Amino acid sequence: MQERIKLDELRERYFFVDPAGEKTILRRVASESAYVGVAVDDIGRIFVIEDFAGRCSTEQLVDKIYAVNDRWHPTRIGIEEVGTQQLFVAMVRRDARLTKRPMPIVGVAQPTRQDKDFRIRTILQPIIADGRLFILKGSMALRQDIAVFPSSIKKDRIDALASCIRMVPPRRANRDRDLELESRLSYLRESGVSAEQILDEIRRSQRPGTLRD
Repeated sequence: MQERIKLDELRERYFFVDPAGEKTILRRVASESAYVGVAVDDIGRIFVIEDFAGRCSTEQLVDKIYAVNDRWHPTRIGIEEVGTQQLFVAMVRRDARLTKRPMPIVGVAQPTRQDKDFRIRTILQPIIADGRLFILKGSMALRQDIAVFPSSIKKDRIDALASCIRMVPPRRANRDRDLELESRLSYLRESGVSAEQILDEIRRSQRPGTLRD
């Protein structure tokens, strides 16, 4: 029987916004932007609650951020601030203050010398392999991005997911789960079971990832 998770009951939520490229973000033209939101439970499972990638003007993107804030009340809203994107972060903060719509916005600096594919893989692979990433059935584009990574042409959505997950604080529950596994393995060893049975227990505690090298 599958466990049913009520996403609106998970109070710890994070959103990451990747505005359009720094050459176009402050122009009133349609440009590529993306955002992804996740909710986290007390055992470190990550649930994608909303995602978007596409062309929209600066005003439209700001409206989307407001809508996300009103709908989900995130713990943090991270906005990438590389180059002139810092101006966009400052603009959203100022607009929110003037309109008296407080939002938990933080600027997120991405490592400019780090390969994007490497960043995505190193963040997502362990979580997927551990079976802790859950994506809504309706998020077909995001599922497809993960399935074809790294061969996809556009990676804005999956990069936003990785950056959003990077905002989530480390979970104490993960360490507790590792200790629980080690306790089970110690019991099996002391019980004199075969090495193959112990390996089976380790395999059951892990799930294969879907990101390809």
